[in-house]
Amino acid sequence: MGLKYKDPTDALDNAAKAVVYWLGDPAVKLGIALKDDPRMVKLELEELNIGDEFVQNMIANGFGENKSLQSFRFAKNELTDEGVEKLAEVCKQHPTLTRLDLDGNLIEDDGVLALCKLVKANKRIEFLGLRSNKFKNRGLEAIIDLLSANTSLQELDLRRNLLGDEGCRKLAKGLSLNSTLKGLDLSSNRIRDAGARSIAEAISHCKSLEVLTLAVNAIENEGASVLAEAVQSHPALTELDLRMNSFGKAAYEKLADAYEANSNFKRLYISTSRVEGWEALDRIQAKLGDDPGKKSIS
Repeated sequence: MGLKYKDPTDALDNAAKAVVYWLGDPAVKLGIALKDDPRMVKLELEELNIGDEFVQNMIANGFGENKSLQSFRFAKNELTDEGVEKLAEVCKQHPTLTRLDLDGNLIEDDGVLALCKLVKANKRIEFLGLRSNKFKNRGLEAIIDLLSANTSLQELDLRRNLLGDEGCRKLAKGLSLNSTLKGLDLSSNRIRDAGARSIAEAISHCKSLEVLTLAVNAIENEGASVLAEAVQSHPALTELDLRMNSFGKAAYEKLADAYEANSNFKRLYISTSRVEGWEALDRIQAKLGDDPGKKSIS
């Protein structure tokens, strides 16, 4: 059972026959509903601009007593470090929470630090979403430390955080020490060749990584070629997304080599509108032969 909370007058999922009348503060009522209904496993609060006070009222009225919630998405709601710190504290001992998505808020360094401490303490959290937030060096250092030490996190979404090459260089330190992460999304982070090289070197040590997304960056031939070489020697990697970058024919050829060499490599996403890349794409299609379902290219 889940709740997609679009308006303070919405009720819980009618299909589950849980009806809550929103009288007074909706955060209070939501907290009570979460406390009293063990069927609630998913909660999504998105684009409501309800912020820290809503979270605090929800916590004060029973959110922390819910023992069934598995996925919590609180996106684009102007949540700041103050609200995140309270949320992280109450979630530390939550017995079932596995996904926490705080996309598009106003979270800075202290908030990220609190979330990383939460993921360390709660060994069940597998997904952490921090796309489009406001953290800088201390927040990034907390993420690096988390990657170095955590054994439960499997997916990390860091899209649109302006990490740049220097941020990638730092992040690579934690990634190279990680053995459990399966998915990493670094799209739209102003990454150029130097940053791509840092990530390529790190994934050679992170043997668990299966999906790497670097779309909408500024990676050119050198960076894409180094990534291609890393793919060849990374048996776990099954998917690489390099759409909307700036590389050309030389990198396409390297990616084609990787696509042929790594039998586990299933999906390669690149921008195929560039004429100079089509020769390499033809090589891949020829390699597929009569079995186009074996691998896919987009």
